[in-house]
Amino acid sequence: MTVDDVTSLDAVRRYFSEKTGFVRAKWSGNPASEDLLKEFGATIRCIPYEQSGTAGRCVLTGESATTDAIFAKAYEGAPRNGSTNAQTPPGSKTVFWIYPRIFLSVLCRGPSTP
Repeated sequence: MTVDDVTSLDAVRRYFSEKTGFVRAKWSGNPASEDLLKEFGATIRCIPYEQSGTAGRCVLTGESATTDAIFAKAYEGAPRNGSTNAQTPPGSKTVFWIYPRIFLSVLCRGPSTP
C-alpha cells in the first residue's frame, strides 16, 4: 500500500512505527536529509519517473520541494526471497523488503527505449 498524505517528518516516523508500506511524499533532493530516515530504518527507495509536477514542502526538512519520492522501511525477521526455511547463521540478521524488488523496478522505471 502506498500513502500520499504524509507531510512531515513526525508523520513519517509515526507511519513507519505503526504500519508497513510505501510513502509517496515531497523531497527536497538534499542527500544529507536522508540521514533523518536512519533513526527509524527507512530509506528513499526510488524517485518515480512520472512526477506530479506540484510544489510542496519536503517531508524531511520542510524546505520547498517539487520532487516526489517513495520512502519505505526494511523489516527484520523473514527471508528476503520469501522462503520459509532459509538458514540464517547464528548471530546474523535476515532482512527482507516488504515488497519484491521487481515491484520497485517496475514502479520506478522510466519509459522503455526501442
